Amino acid sequence: NQALMELGATVCSPRAPACGRCPWAAHCRARRDGRAEDLPRTAARPGTVAVVRAAALVRRRDGALLLARVPEGEPNAGLWEPPTVTVHHAGRDRRPAPARTGTIARRARDGWRRELGLALEVDAEPIARVRHAITRHRITVHLFAARASGPLPRRSALRWWDPAGEPPALTAAGRRLLARIGAR
Repeated sequence: NQALMELGATVCSPRAPACGRCPWAAHCRARRDGRAEDLPRTAARPGTVAVVRAAALVRRRDGALLLARVPEGEPNAGLWEPPTVTVHHAGRDRRPAPARTGTIARRARDGWRRELGLALEVDAEPIARVRHAITRHRITVHLFAARASGPLPRRSALRWWDPAGEPPALTAAGRRLLARIGAR
């Protein structure tokens, strides 16, 4: 098995098979059928997927920041970040990607209420923006200054964090957003 793998890596390469040097050439069905250069068939790589997310920077009077735990089934599950919602996912969304930050803020406000139970007032323009990638997803996260317009739900998925203290396990995007505003 290892020897056949070594042949595939050195002699029978997908782009330029060297059939004249191959010790297996007499037994090779692909060579006999004249298809050696067609094999192996490589699957087309899936394209990149654009994702637009919005994060809320909610500060308490004492300077503590609100963080939300990433739910199970999501990338980075169990880690913490400012409350974040997806406002556009090119692989799932039928709506066009929001071109204006006002539209992003509006969609985010609806998402925070629906997904986290947070009623937030947000500024129309983001205070920070980061881009990062997870596998084939190209993610842009907009950070909006936000204020609670009602009581915060008591959930284990939400917690206050004092930036002077040790941070919990943060997502990469969460770390970068907090660094942009000088909180880490």
